[in-house]
Amino acid sequence: MTGIVFVYTSLQRLMYPVPVWYSTKYAATIGGTALVKLIMGIIFKRINKKHKSDIIKNLSVDSFLDFFMSFCIVISFTLTSKFGYAIDSVMGLVAAAIIIVSGSKSFSASSKVAIGKRDDNACEKAQALIKNVNGVSEINDLQCHTYGDRKIIAAEITVSCGTAKETAELTKLLKSIIKDKLGYDLQITVGGVL
Repeated sequence: MTGIVFVYTSLQRLMYPVPVWYSTKYAATIGGTALVKLIMGIIFKRINKKHKSDIIKNLSVDSFLDFFMSFCIVISFTLTSKFGYAIDSVMGLVAAAIIIVSGSKSFSASSKVAIGKRDDNACEKAQALIKNVNGVSEINDLQCHTYGDRKIIAAEITVSCGTAKETAELTKLLKSIIKDKLGYDLQITVGGVL
């Protein structure tokens, strides 16, 4: 939405140019803001290298974009005031394109994490591992999904255990096997006892 607003405003200023005026204090304030955003972007990027996080990565990208925007404002206002042409609107269109592309990529990546992705290969491996454990009579349903770094297998099984304690031990064993062999968290529903 920010990118679209930038496109609209930039096209408006391109078609109907207005005189550009700004004070040295204003330029210094924008320049100082740009420097702070650049430092924040570098800090977030370093933190993300140590602790991988989509949120920190997005904060880093956002800070670098803010730096770029502030830098563009100072440069475009300076050039426009000297050359008398609406360079600020051209810079606005360039900035809008960068914001729209970056925002689309970020939205796409976030959506994939939120929606999740099915992993058929992991499902086949998990099914083979679960079937080979004594006490599992049947696998009624099995689904494998990844949500960013979180990997989950949801299984509904039928067991041949005689007591609730044996069933609890079996589910604990299955969770351990799946975590060790595949790196997935297993959520088990016992659908019946044979």
